[in-house]
Amino acid sequence: MLALNPNTKVIGAYALSFCRAKKIQLPRHLQIIEEFAFSFSDVELIIIPEVVKSISRGAFSDCKSLKDVIIKGETIIDPSIFDGCTNLKHIFVTSSKIEYYKKILSNVANKIYEVGTWEDCLLGVVNYAKEIFELGKTYWVGKGIKKDLNEAVRLYELASELGDEDAKKELDYWGQYWFDEDKALYSKDRTTFHGVLHGFEYEIKEGTKFIADAACSDMGWECDCSYFSKLTIPNSIIGIGDNPFGCQMREVICLSPFFEVENDTLYSKGKKELIQCFNHETDEYIIPEGVKIIRSYAFYACNFRKVTIPSSVLTIGENPFIETGVFEDHHTVLEVLSNSALYSVINDALYERNRLIAYWGESELFELPDGIEEIGNKAFWGARVIRIILPTSLKTVAEDSFYWTERLKEIVVPANRIERFKHILPQYIHRDIVEDLNIDEMPF
Repeated sequence: MLALNPNTKVIGAYALSFCRAKKIQLPRHLQIIEEFAFSFSDVELIIIPEVVKSISRGAFSDCKSLKDVIIKGETIIDPSIFDGCTNLKHIFVTSSKIEYYKKILSNVANKIYEVGTWEDCLLGVVNYAKEIFELGKTYWVGKGIKKDLNEAVRLYELASELGDEDAKKELDYWGQYWFDEDKALYSKDRTTFHGVLHGFEYEIKEGTKFIADAACSDMGWECDCSYFSKLTIPNSIIGIGDNPFGCQMREVICLSPFFEVENDTLYSKGKKELIQCFNHETDEYIIPEGVKIIRSYAFYACNFRKVTIPSSVLTIGENPFIETGVFEDHHTVLEVLSNSALYSVINDALYERNRLIAYWGESELFELPDGIEEIGNKAFWGARVIRIILPTSLKTVAEDSFYWTERLKEIVVPANRIERFKHILPQYIHRDIVEDLNIDEMPF
């Protein structure tokens, strides 16, 4: 952004003509903008302060990138100030001035928008952007949608420039993406594939280098991948994040020399690393001997009754069994066997030495063994447990360890240790903490 001297009162003729800055912050004490001051510049947004008294002919003429103008006050303007601005979309003015500006700027009157009082201007801009964005996200139809989504992001940027905090948050999130014509999201530099908002199948564009975490997953963000079933990974992919397609995927075609697909499972080349299984039909899944790494959420939403971990496994990421198992008679059925010397399974829980990785049991009461020092990320995700008893040895608990534990009512900690455990446990479950009592006297 080009920020002009805030004490400047006059911007002279042709002063910023052909300026390449896309964003220009006008001085807060500015009073006069002389003829052709910004003509042929690359500016995209202009906010004219309330104190500006006059704008002379052609001041913003032939600014082909100019899309939005906000006029805060009642300024004497020449009718030609926006001549040649072929991409101008909106001129936002307060309701009390709209007829004044429509009369003077008759050649662009259809682009003038009323935003209520100036105090309501921010709200008006943000709501307009959200409306476009929600419409585009809900109705992915044809090539016109790309235009709508990018327009929404651009309007969030406008509202953000005006200081709206909600718009800034949205911009931080959606501003990092590029939307292609086929309903998919990429990083701005087009190197990383971030997912598909809606659809049944998609071919990632050749030239893309990375697939992001949870790219086609419905686990953690706004993607509607409920019916997404086929993905083609191009030759150019060199890196894939965790849980890349934790949805009801049915087919993955892998053209990358760095990865391979076998038995509905995505591996690194040579099968040393199991990235994601998308086999939703097999009752028993035996991880091949030779696999050394099991990625986080590797079996997300797989309908297995039994999983066997081989002796070759050296590393397991965050809870690989989120929503894994077969739901029968109001209970989830899942048996996990570990042949690895580094990992053990005890009472429907997976441990690595002194760390709890995952709990998938159906018991109403779960007691963490003494000696456990850490509860990993998403360890209890979706667990139906009502009461959890923690040991004195516990030192570290991940922030999202207890997400989606909707039935959880009590976390029992050792007597006289409540304050210590409040420093360990996430804030959102502090209300469930109780001191150790006789469990037999505590009815479910």
